[in-house]
Amino acid sequence: MAADDSATAPDDLLITLDNVFGTAEQDAQRRDFTFNALYADAEGTIYDYFDGRADLVAGRVRFIGDPDRRIAEDHLRVLRFFRFYAWFGQPPLDAASSRMWRPISSSGTE
Repeated sequence: MAADDSATAPDDLLITLDNVFGTAEQDAQRRDFTFNALYADAEGTIYDYFDGRADLVAGRVRFIGDPDRRIAEDHLRVLRFFRFYAWFGQPPLDAASSRMWRPISSSGTE
C-alpha cells in the first residue's frame, strides 16, 4: 500500500460504485418470490408490492412475474422454489408452479 493510500484504505474496502438498487419497489421486482419482496423500514412499516404477506398466510410460494421466464433467467430458482415450498407451502400448487413437475425423458432432454 502506498503511503498516501493509508489514510483512506479502511473506508474504501466496501465496493459501492456498482451497488445501485434503485427504489425498494424496483429492488422487489428483482426478487424470486412474492414474500422475498417484503420490506420493512426502521419504524416497522411493511411494504408489500406483490401480496407476499397474503401468500405467506395462504402457504403459497409464488414467483414474481412469469415463472417460466424467471426460471429461464436462473435455473436455481426451481431449487429455491421447492426449498421454500417445503418450509412454507401448502397444497395444492398453483397452475404455474405445477408446470415445474413436467417429466424429463431418460435421455436427459425434453
